Amino acid sequence: TRRLGGVPSLFHSLADAAKGAEGGVGLEGQAAKLHSYWQLLAAMAAQASALCRPNGRDAELPADKAPYEGRSPALRLALLMGALQHLGAQQLDAIRRDVDAARGEAQLGGERGTEFVAAAKLRLEQLQMSYDGVVVTLAPGNEAPLWPLVYLCVRCGDFAAAQRATSAAAQGTAPPALLALLSLLAQEQADPGRTGIEERLKQAIRDARDEKFSASQQESFLDRLYDVLAAADATSAKHATIEEWLWCKLSRVGAQLISQRPVRVGAEGDALVALQREVDEEYGEAFFSRVPLMYFSVMLHLQQFERAVAHLYSTSTWAVEAIHFGLALQHEGLLSCGAAVAADGPLLDATSARPSLLLAAM
Repeated sequence: TRRLGGVPSLFHSLADAAKGAEGGVGLEGQAAKLHSYWQLLAAMAAQASALCRPNGRDAELPADKAPYEGRSPALRLALLMGALQHLGAQQLDAIRRDVDAARGEAQLGGERGTEFVAAAKLRLEQLQMSYDGVVVTLAPGNEAPLWPLVYLCVRCGDFAAAQRATSAAAQGTAPPALLALLSLLAQEQADPGRTGIEERLKQAIRDARDEKFSASQQESFLDRLYDVLAAADATSAKHATIEEWLWCKLSRVGAQLISQRPVRVGAEGDALVALQREVDEEYGEAFFSRVPLMYFSVMLHLQQFERAVAHLYSTSTWAVEAIHFGLALQHEGLLSCGAAVAADGPLLDATSARPSLLLAAM
């Protein structure tokens, strides 16, 4: 997590506070979820720190809310990338736990790169036994199905590992535009400030999308890669968890925002706004509220912080935590606060285009 002036960021400090003293017993249940949500906000804020806090402003000073309230495209994309980074780290941690719990069956050995951990996970799932596609050799005696392996590396947020996995395949195996996109994503991940990479990445996404549309039938995991990396036609793959669903949705949105692809003719807003609208109209709060804290999590990932805090406050069990989240988000300049009469629930003022949270009423 980014540290400002040698001091942990506010969200990082609150994540530590939620976890308790370092070295303590691992968290479980709802407490673990709350800790994860602070980590999510820490990752989002770290990715967007230069935009939230221009000129390296000290952490003690409230951030300028103008970029957030002005719906700055650069800020919203940075926050989205932070959410994807968090989801990737979560996935990699979960895979490592599974592999460590069955080391003999997973056959990890002494290798520790993400591609080796992902290959071990695929062995646990016995995917290779039913796979009839390209198989790569990562090391002597260590084989893995290529596209499931690359997809899992991308799912863990490690584009360099995905690129290394493709390099283990025979030349010409990987579609050139997709390979070029993976290479650029790995470069951008290693050096986010590299000059000129934004325009190259924009074109690479478009090229990969065109490649997908001009290709013949692809295997399912290759289709999924085009989907999440280039926002090509959405696949019908089922998602085992809400985190997997969020990651796929947000990955598509990220590709659309970077490549500046219109959502659809006549649609208002960009891809993130379209996803927010889809979640609201096709699912709604009642759908996600069947699982405690689920709706709160979805709203945080979708940058609908006002709705997230208002919802959490409405569940009496978590009202105090809602105040903590609200104050922290407001301090970091990521919350629109209003003083008008609520018109969209007890704590939301929806009289303007963007809902405002009546934080003072809490």
